[in-house]
Amino acid sequence: LRLVLTGTGHDEEAAPAGVESAGHVPLEELVSLYRRAACVVFPSLYEGFGQPPLEALACATPVACSDIPPLREVCGDAAVFFDPTDAEAIAAGVESALERRTELSAAGPPRAARFTWSENARRHEAVYRELAG
Repeated sequence: LRLVLTGTGHDEEAAPAGVESAGHVPLEELVSLYRRAACVVFPSLYEGFGQPPLEALACATPVACSDIPPLREVCGDAAVFFDPTDAEAIAAGVESALERRTELSAAGPPRAARFTWSENARRHEAVYRELAG
């Protein structure tokens, strides 16, 4: 396996062998990366929502991610969770996700399908009506 880092803030020159820093990745290429990945690892310390794990679930890619409330809400039973401050816990989470690849791949798309723009709008409207009422 090799590790592909996406996004900014990665020093490509300092990356050890087997680690590739891809920088900003266009959507089409990102979907291809998700679909070819053995696992998406998301060790975030803070998230407002969790778009990358949701995108991976939609692509039927196993996810190992931080055990924080927004990611639990997004991923539910379709991911493996770990303590993002503990390197051994992260490694164990990735190993578990790889071992459960078939199960997690099958669980991802149905879980991701629950998050639609229309459902998002419906929930926002319900909150606004509750606050206005």
